[in-house]
Amino acid sequence: MSKTILTAIAVTLFFVVGASAEDKPLTGMQMPAMAQSEPMELPDADFLAEHGTRLGDLVLYNAFTRAMPPTARAGGGFVMIANTGDSDDRLVSAASPVAPVVQLHNMVMKDGVMVMREFADGIVIPAGAVTALAPGGMHVMFIDAPKPFAEGETVEVTLTFEKAGAITIMLPVGALGSTDMPMKH
Repeated sequence: MSKTILTAIAVTLFFVVGASAEDKPLTGMQMPAMAQSEPMELPDADFLAEHGTRLGDLVLYNAFTRAMPPTARAGGGFVMIANTGDSDDRLVSAASPVAPVVQLHNMVMKDGVMVMREFADGIVIPAGAVTALAPGGMHVMFIDAPKPFAEGETVEVTLTFEKAGAITIMLPVGALGSTDMPMKH
């Protein structure tokens, strides 16, 4: 019972102030029904061309992270990934100079409690759809960051896809607890 309460507190802290909770890695065979959110329809080509960064058939847009409290050592990274091609791809890893450990994570229900889990086999990026890495769901997890992310800064992350290859993007740092990409002024 106390482990469940501690897990609930840790998950709440992650989404409120940037702390993290760990659990066993997910594999493709273990993923619960909600482990990967439903893909969304593709935005029109003009939107993707104006707001995205292309890597082969993939277009990444609305990338951001959020500020961390002074004592936090973990934070999440978020991005929309549009697959404009005819075949699925897979986000297999992430790396960043701002944290020694960077993993692909998800929030899932386990015994009535939301817990964070690592995707051991990566995240499928379905053809003809958008996959959201967003607060409260799938995300990039920066672990053991030597200094907290500060609002107004940017965080570099390299995402590696099974077919499209690797791309380095900059995540603008929004306000503590923000759920959307920071607005450009």
